[in-house]
Amino acid sequence: MIRDLFIDRLSAVVAVHADRPAVVVDGDTALTYRELWEQSARIANEISERGLRCESLVGICLPKSAETIAVMVGVWRSGAAWMLIEPCLPIERIRFLIADSGCQMVVADAKFGKEFDNLEVRDMNRQLSSGASFSDLDLCNDVLGLNDLAYVIYTSGSTGEPKGVEVTHRGLVSVLDQQIAALQLGPHSRSLFLLSTSFDASISDIGTALLSGASLWIENALFAKGRLVATAEEILAVISKRQISYVDIPPAVLARIDPDSCPECLRAVLVGGEVCSPEVIRNWANKLRLLNVYGPTEATICSSFSICDSTTWSRPLIGRPLDGIEYMISGDGESGELLIGGVGLARGYRNRPELTAKQFVTINGKTMYRSGDLVRKDADGEYVFQGRIDRQFQMRGHRIEPGEIESVLIQHPKVNRAFVLLDANQKLVCYFDSNDAEANVVQGSLLKELREWLAENLPAYCVPQQFRLVKELPLTISGKVDMAKLSLLGSSGIVEQALEENLSSNESLLHSIFQSVLGHGDFSVDEHFFSIGGDSLGVMEVCAMSQIEGLDVTPQLLVLGGSIREICRRYSSPHSDPKRFEFMTTEAILADVATIVDAEPIPPQRAGQIRACSRPTDGQTVLLTGATGFLGSRILARFLDSESTKITCLVRGNDSHHARQRLEQRLIENRMQLQPDRLETIEVIAGDLSQPRFGMNLAGYNDLAQEIERVIHLAAEVSTSASYESLRPANVVGTNNIADFVVTGRSKLLDYISTLSVFVGTDRYRGMMLESDQLGETKRVYGGYAQTKWAAEKLLRMRADVVARFYRMGLLTADSKTWAVPEMDLLTLTIQSLVDLDVVPECEIELKVDVTPVDYAADVLCHLFAQQTDTSTFHIAHPAGLSAQSLFRNLRHVCPSVKVVPVSEFEQRVRDSRLEWRTSAAFLALGRALQSEMLPQNEPRPTDLFQATGTTFDMTNTNNCCRGAGLKAPGLTDEFVQAMIRQVIGATSRESVRT
Repeated sequence: MIRDLFIDRLSAVVAVHADRPAVVVDGDTALTYRELWEQSARIANEISERGLRCESLVGICLPKSAETIAVMVGVWRSGAAWMLIEPCLPIERIRFLIADSGCQMVVADAKFGKEFDNLEVRDMNRQLSSGASFSDLDLCNDVLGLNDLAYVIYTSGSTGEPKGVEVTHRGLVSVLDQQIAALQLGPHSRSLFLLSTSFDASISDIGTALLSGASLWIENALFAKGRLVATAEEILAVISKRQISYVDIPPAVLARIDPDSCPECLRAVLVGGEVCSPEVIRNWANKLRLLNVYGPTEATICSSFSICDSTTWSRPLIGRPLDGIEYMISGDGESGELLIGGVGLARGYRNRPELTAKQFVTINGKTMYRSGDLVRKDADGEYVFQGRIDRQFQMRGHRIEPGEIESVLIQHPKVNRAFVLLDANQKLVCYFDSNDAEANVVQGSLLKELREWLAENLPAYCVPQQFRLVKELPLTISGKVDMAKLSLLGSSGIVEQALEENLSSNESLLHSIFQSVLGHGDFSVDEHFFSIGGDSLGVMEVCAMSQIEGLDVTPQLLVLGGSIREICRRYSSPHSDPKRFEFMTTEAILADVATIVDAEPIPPQRAGQIRACSRPTDGQTVLLTGATGFLGSRILARFLDSESTKITCLVRGNDSHHARQRLEQRLIENRMQLQPDRLETIEVIAGDLSQPRFGMNLAGYNDLAQEIERVIHLAAEVSTSASYESLRPANVVGTNNIADFVVTGRSKLLDYISTLSVFVGTDRYRGMMLESDQLGETKRVYGGYAQTKWAAEKLLRMRADVVARFYRMGLLTADSKTWAVPEMDLLTLTIQSLVDLDVVPECEIELKVDVTPVDYAADVLCHLFAQQTDTSTFHIAHPAGLSAQSLFRNLRHVCPSVKVVPVSEFEQRVRDSRLEWRTSAAFLALGRALQSEMLPQNEPRPTDLFQATGTTFDMTNTNNCCRGAGLKAPGLTDEFVQAMIRQVIGATSRESVRT
């Protein structure tokens, strides 16, 4: 008997493609097929040891990741079934799903268990990284059958409660095989994973990739809190950068993307879940292979599809039924409700026998599912979608039952009746009447209550974008809402003020700014900026436009507050901390560090070990991180001058070949043209700092740890607007993973590249910054980058097992020899923007920006690396710094058309310009120079260009070690500054530039 089980098929794929990437996260291989198989075996054993077998249900509450895929496969290999639970769901929704489904165990982060005292919650990190191999085990091959439960997925319920669909293994492989064939997927395909795990189409993405031997690509930058927030341009950029060949994409997202901008690497697109415009279908079908799929969760992912035609597609086809699937139309006519039968049919609804009997009916001895979809069968045998027989609809890929939302709403004490619909603009609108006599007066606060009420009990996609309070919902004689009269109410003015008309002045201002930056107004004041199309560059634009209009919105407030409502609450609530988003207390940071490493202070007697480990780098085997960066590429070039030093570079990449390609490309971009014979001496290893063992297998990791004698850790993610949480994996967890590597195998010294932001980005940003200062007096740290670098330095100082040197760097600027400049730093953006505006603001106060030429910094660092000294901390910055007056004066010399104007006129010029992100960044960077009331100067800001104002960087240790070495910072003469400015703006970019 042939058993067509997913795990059997995957086992065959693993046997052929063991070393190929199975899951790739942010461009780096997270799991090969062999590693996926081994990790899934460890999970399977963990589950089996607890007595969970066939028909047992395991909840998986993890973010979209390689670990999630491994757990899914592991659960199946144990014989059990799984239920995916998005961690971003409201806690009450998660409680309901777990209780209603009867989960016996949940796989989640360790902290998740605190919410569920009576449920076994397993943190699988230990099992996933244990290093043990179970790849030879033949798990459950004699136990699991096609009719056994595979997974449970909850969909919206018309009665007000979600219902769990029980799907068996019987139809799964069949639908995946047919999709693979239609999409022409194979081992060299790359599939971009965009869909939410909250609905079953995501199983198609995972399954088609794994069973075809392709790689599944997860890009975290496209998501925020589990939701796809990327713009069309960002999605296309990822497709091009990662050379994605296939993507399953929601129709609403596909409609926003211009097919003419589609990269050539993209060969196939799958679209489904809701009706897609015929015009969009035709335009895309003309560019690539486009598959339009249809099918409810109750029929195992999809039950039919069509390969779209670019010329004849003119109606919403749902295609022909798949092999093994049968379609019938109620009443045996050519038009009516679609009934679905065959191998893909689900068992029914979990713990809902009455509903199962109602929806899964027997006709002529066959079980058929009543889909609720109205279809007609054309003469050519194609089925055409004509609507619903009930009020259910699809929105942004999610099945929504308005009755579920209404059921939750009427439980609110101030709501009498409610009616939810999808309007012509694809917005979720709620009409309601209230039993609160004061509702008309306090509507703004009531609507806020209702939003919060729904958000606590329903997924975000079920919260209406608009609420309309009416005096009374119009009813028919039978007591149902009269749709015709309701639409008349909406146009006649009887409907009370809608939400958007009750905004405060600040909310109204921010709403218009959001709309200007995003290019659309399809959002509510309670939606997060990133969830409605915003990105990191848009953050700069919103903040600059807000501050010009007198509203002090900073990047940190926008990123962490997110919604218009939350941002404005700080201005209206006397109890809110007005700066609660601007800083983190060091107590909070240290508490987080303690969750990463169980650290104790370094014993005094260990200080003497620094000298023992501090041999010169010549003749050593060195691991270098960050070699692709502006500074790191120059450090690498200087090491290559020493033939006796063996350099190993840890670089993100799918494999070592890809990592080497990335490194060589970045060297070219950073103007470091190295001889091919010298490049060949570099060993390049693909790895991810944020992952345990850098994502390497155990044997390779241990071999490397035994070989390396010294680690130079430069790698870090740099951003002026990102939060601590988003930078934490790379900058804090990654540093701890480096520390773990340092103490594995042979004894190694760590050279850690820190930043002077650990001072100027804190509450200690004025005065003398001492090299001997170990940051113990700091109370507050501002901005995600400074917070994570402060955390990383404290983490290393707390690790008693690590011997480290610290190098705190100033603001790295142009290479004084090649005149290469960093592309995205604040100084570069500010100079470019001032040239675009043709003005600079009057600056009457003394301001200073640190200008540390990158080649000087690299020379000093390499000299310090080679020194034998007990000193552990060094500062590297320009001893003088550059004044704002000198910068502006030299800019006007290079570009004579640039004029000096009063601050008020400068702000007006910015306001009148098309405030794109570069101008926005410059405006924020010039905060101190503007001396505006709207830009408070009593605390540091991550976007402040002139952070060196009022500070002195102690460089006693650095100067002592460099004495007599001939290392001297270039003088910041007018000639030097002008040369730098010309390079930044491009000497041929403007006719007015003086040569």
